[in-house]
Amino acid sequence: MNIEQKELISYGEPPLGSIYDQKEVEIINKVLLESMVPNIGFYAERETSEFETEFSKLCNTKYAIAFNGAGGALDLLIRSLNINEDDEIVSCSLNFPGTHLAVIGSGAKLVLCEPDPVTLNLDPKDLEKHLTKNTKAVLATYMNGLAADIDSIKRVIQNSKLLGIERPKIIVDADRALGTTFKGGHVGKEAWATLFSFQSKKVITTLGEGGMVVTDDEALNNNLRQFRSFGKNENWGSNYKMTKIQAAVGSTQLQKLNNLVSLRRNLAGERNIALSRLQDVSIQEDTDFSKNSYYLYTLILPENFLGTKRDQLMKLLKSDYGIGTVVGNPPTYKLNNLIKDHTRDQILPIAENLGERIVCVCIHPSIAKETNQYIIDSFIKAYGETFKKQTC
Repeated sequence: MNIEQKELISYGEPPLGSIYDQKEVEIINKVLLESMVPNIGFYAERETSEFETEFSKLCNTKYAIAFNGAGGALDLLIRSLNINEDDEIVSCSLNFPGTHLAVIGSGAKLVLCEPDPVTLNLDPKDLEKHLTKNTKAVLATYMNGLAADIDSIKRVIQNSKLLGIERPKIIVDADRALGTTFKGGHVGKEAWATLFSFQSKKVITTLGEGGMVVTDDEALNNNLRQFRSFGKNENWGSNYKMTKIQAAVGSTQLQKLNNLVSLRRNLAGERNIALSRLQDVSIQEDTDFSKNSYYLYTLILPENFLGTKRDQLMKLLKSDYGIGTVVGNPPTYKLNNLIKDHTRDQILPIAENLGERIVCVCIHPSIAKETNQYIIDSFIKAYGETFKKQTC
């Protein structure tokens, strides 16, 4: 294994999740040189429109709206719900904190839901218990590259007798799920609105930051376009626009998406075969309705690896084998004090248990086959060593 591969696998989430090459260098130089002309400048309308058109085709939606960041895009999405002080938004407790901070920042009450123990996504059965007449939206995150069971979530919402006349909207946070499929098509079509991130660690990135919302709702499309560009003399707004070079790079990166996801899935497939033999270790694999893009390669360790033992395994992988891991993710109130303050009365034993058993092992499309085999062999050794310590 060369030095570059050793350095790469030392990160649980590599700082650059995509692959950049001469194509990105050429498009950046091209757009930069063109924009240096005083009567052209950096106005991004053409490049952004092209990127949005390509992205809407990918997701088979009527509209795609690009932003300079996914966090700001989620803020604007929730703003489009016209939140009142009694409104509630339900979301899975296993999540990235930024998703729940957006809910709190809107003024809505954040209602946390248990995850499905197999997929780590929002559990439709538990959702049913948390719906009320004040539920404004259900915010479903596609954890680590696997889609949630949106059809079951829709059925729960449609059949609930606890809701008011107006049924809550479904918003999907697919920040980690670019390249993921739902029922044979790319995710994005199955909800009222779906959010994607192009932050540096993601499957593709627009120079480190960026986001996209897809929808079939014309009114939402119009609102978001106004919000991102100072209201366009019609509405409240500020500046959330994607830059010209970001959009141009986004189109270039999007051409690589299928190959990038294929490389991730091939690596994960080799791991799945080998690691499925480990005692009581669960793998976040494909489901009947979704093919995982494997933004993170996620394992759920057995009960006797809860908490401290899981952390020992992670330390051993790093110290003895040079392999980075992350926990993606514990309940958000375990990481963020503001979320904790807003959810103090909410008890989520399943989420807390899973949050102490999750471990995500470094995955990246540029990991070589022999390096991937080294990761597999090393994990099996480290797991066995940690397990023996547990039983002694």
